[in-house]
Amino acid sequence: MAKLEMPLLIAMALSPAVSLAADSFSSEGSGAPVSWGGWHAGVDAGLIQTRQNYSTAPGGTLVSLPFVGSPNWGSDQTAVSPYKFLAGLQGGYDWALRDKIMLGIEADLQLNDQSSNKTNAFQPAVSPPGTLVSNTSSSKTPWLSTLRGRIGYLPDPNLMIYGTAGLAYGQIKDKFSSTVNVGSTLIEVFPYNISKMAFGYALGGGGEWAIDRNWSLKADYTYIRLSTNTNQTIPTVYRGPSSLATDVVTLSTSKEQINLIRLGVIYRF
Repeated sequence: MAKLEMPLLIAMALSPAVSLAADSFSSEGSGAPVSWGGWHAGVDAGLIQTRQNYSTAPGGTLVSLPFVGSPNWGSDQTAVSPYKFLAGLQGGYDWALRDKIMLGIEADLQLNDQSSNKTNAFQPAVSPPGTLVSNTSSSKTPWLSTLRGRIGYLPDPNLMIYGTAGLAYGQIKDKFSSTVNVGSTLIEVFPYNISKMAFGYALGGGGEWAIDRNWSLKADYTYIRLSTNTNQTIPTVYRGPSSLATDVVTLSTSKEQINLIRLGVIYRF
């Protein structure tokens, strides 16, 4: 849960500002009663952060000294991106379940230019002096989408507080590279390129403030976890001294965790 603290704090900090903006617009509204039910659509913008988990392990004839004895092979690594800008579209439908309780369904599409990167290097436990194994990774999720149910509560006719959960999916583009050097001499290179659709779940919550009968502002936080579950084994593409064509390394990825913080403008039909 510690990973969620920063996004939640930012979302809490943004909420009062959006609330004040909604209050100022509301004073200029038409005065018509707010109707939360029915179709709605809108645009949003905000911040995205991703965390990608991966590990590497030797195989084939590489499973021999000096590599087999290294505790670093197979260790779990995490590549983290800084918070970057994203923008998207969203829409859905809401029903009045009972007084002050709303049920709804919502879909969205988000585009971004984030990249989570990681570089780590180690010396095998038993190896010639100066042996260094380096792993680098770059992971992108250029687009992602969710289809979620949501339940809302109206503490005020112009305010809905809601929680949401459902399906998440998106495109993942990963580039990894493992290299082996002895001193300044390059021995082997193992490159990986992965592009695939990944599926998972989304959880979140937020608030929406009605400006008038048709327009509203919203602020929310969403946590997304995509299951990547990739295992790719490749031989070396570079043959340096003492390397063999049957030397291979396996890359394994397990999950990608995504934090979204968004502000949106919604129109109700």
